[in-house]
Parts: sequence; structure tokens; C-alpha cells
Amino acid sequence: MSVLDIRGLHVWFDAPDGRSAHAVRGVDLAVRPGERLGILGESGCGKTTLILAAMGLLPSFASVGGQVVLDGIDVLCDGEKSARTVRWTHAAMVFQGAMNALNPVHRVGEQIADPMVFHKQCSRREAKERTREVLGLVGLPASVARRYPHELSGGMRQRAMIAMAVACEPKVLFADEPTTALDVIVQAQIGDLLYSLSERLGLALVLVTHDIGMIAEHSERSVVMYAGVIVEDGPTYEVLTAPRHPYTRLLLEATPVVNRDRPLVSIPGSPPRLDQPITGCAFAPRCPHAFEACAVRPPLTGDGHVAACHALTQGRLS
Repeated sequence: MSVLDIRGLHVWFDAPDGRSAHAVRGVDLAVRPGERLGILGESGCGKTTLILAAMGLLPSFASVGGQVVLDGIDVLCDGEKSARTVRWTHAAMVFQGAMNALNPVHRVGEQIADPMVFHKQCSRREAKERTREVLGLVGLPASVARRYPHELSGGMRQRAMIAMAVACEPKVLFADEPTTALDVIVQAQIGDLLYSLSERLGLALVLVTHDIGMIAEHSERSVVMYAGVIVEDGPTYEVLTAPRHPYTRLLLEATPVVNRDRPLVSIPGSPPRLDQPITGCAFAPRCPHAFEACAVRPPLTGDGHVAACHALTQGRLS
């Protein structure tokens, strides 16, 4: 049983000149209750677009196809009306950069309480009590409720954003680069907080990040995206120690590792343009293992740990 079920999701961004960028190209993804899932990939591969689509938060110039079922509710069936019924109550999001996500002219406590009142979960008085409770849950004093976002440090703002996200007791928590612009100590604290909240509240955590170390420490399953599609999906330990897709292997080789004497390897070439048709395997022009079969888009194959690669299925990868 999945708490989040994405089926055949496509997202296009329309440009003023009439062209469109096909940012997510037929993604299928299921997340179990309480599961911790990490999503990896280069900038522009569709990670954030995927989770924004699942929350119904894409801009007006985006077109969406496919289905997103969240806690039994079809998020995309009735546009903003259906998305609004699940937002914050069934699924919530910790956005990248809390200073931009929080309203600078409203007190933090008011912003945490507003979703609870809007969704009629409690009265304004009860929402204030709940606000103090969730601030304590994320390690902040109750006095933070009376302060404005600019009066808080970056780490405190991110904790306040997390408090807002869990206040309505959602089933799924999306975290989009939650440690951006934070120092390394605070990054570790925020990662530990998200992990502990997932365990304590039974949340399914979907973590989007470039930080492979954070994925390794705080997720049990990892998905790798490239050019709007999933190219690898499996247990985090297996994906990071025995990657099956050439892109995942190169992505890991391009990541510095402390106390390991090995040269960094850059991935040759550039990702494909998403405003032009992509045929076959999108990674083939950059892949050292590409051959004739890669002219056809490969399906995800495997048992438990899957990858989309013809070279893998035909035994061409060592």
C-alpha cells in the first residue's frame, strides 16, 4: 500500500515563443507510509518539478499529464481545488531557502497557525497552542512564535518552516534542498531533525538534495533522475556502493570523498535540452558504454534495485 503513487507523470513548461520544455517525462513512483526516499540528480533533471507537481504547486505556465494519488486522493483531477484539499493536511513541503518561503511581514507563529485554521482543524486559540507544541517538537522555544523571520538565524528559520510543515500532521513530507545556505553543523542538525520527525510521527520523507552524504545517512531508498526520467531506483546502500546505471556511477565519481585517495572525474558533455525531442536513452551522448540499442529508450529493469540501461541488461557493464 502506497501513501504516494505517481503514475505516468509528465510536466511541460510553456515558453513565450511557443516552445515548451518537457521537464518530467513519464515518471512512475510509489512511496510507502513512513518510507524515507532520497532523490538525486544534476540541477535541471526534474527533481523539484516532480515534487511540486505532486503538491499541485507548479506555476500557471506549466502543463501536467498523468496521475498523482496522495493518501487516496487524486491531486490532479480538479486542478487547484483538489490540490488544496491535500496540501499541508496530507502532504507538506519544506522549501529551499526558508527566508524566501516565510512571509517577512507576519510573525512566525501566525504563519504556522494559518494552515491549521484554514483547513478547519482547530480554532485560532487551539492553533496557538498547537504552534507552541510543534515549535518545541523542532527544538525552538515558544517565544519564536512572536518573532519575525528576519529576527531568526538561518537554522532557526528552517526549523520554523519544518514546524509549519508538520503542524497539520501530514502523511508525506517533501523536503527540497532543506540545507541550502546553512553551515555544515546546522546542515547535520536539520538532517537529523527530519529523520527523527519521520520516525516519531510516521511520516514518509521525500528528500531532494545534491548532498549525497545526506542521502546516505537519512534515506533508506534512493532514486536517481536524469533529463526528467528515473534512471535508477533501489536501496540507498546498494545505489551508493554498487550503482547499476552509468550516470549514477559517474555522479558518484564526481563527488569528493574525505580521506579517500582517488581523482575526481567530471561527467563529459552536458544534459540534453528539454525543449527539443529526446529519443532513446537521454544519457547516451555522454555515456562511455553507449551502443546501437541505446537509440531506444530503455525501461527500468531489475528486482528491487532497478536501472534503465541497455548496457546493463546485455552484460556490457563490468
